[in-house]
Amino acid sequence: MLSDLGGGTIGGVGFCPSGNVGDEHAYFEPIHGSAPDIAEQDKANPISQVLTLGLMLDHIGERGGGDLIRAAVYTALDSGAVQLNQLGQPRGGTRAAAEAIAAAVAVG
Repeated sequence: MLSDLGGGTIGGVGFCPSGNVGDEHAYFEPIHGSAPDIAEQDKANPISQVLTLGLMLDHIGERGGGDLIRAAVYTALDSGAVQLNQLGQPRGGTRAAAEAIAAAVAVG
């Protein structure tokens, strides 16, 4: 419930990365579920997955890579290359959003 409330403060759980870090091991995943209701429909918002990569890069000491990932997401959103509908789904589909973020990384 707390993750859903936290996600609501920034526009939804589709923007929320997470990491679970222990003394010896860590794993990283977006806080949202697998969304079986939209599986294979090209509707999922990839932003939380991409931001989770940024957290993982930070954790393994690649802070520059994490910063580049976050900057690319912000650039793609700010430029309008990635737009979300009222359900938080990317206009043009998951693949188009991911490609726009990847293009921003390449320029980054």
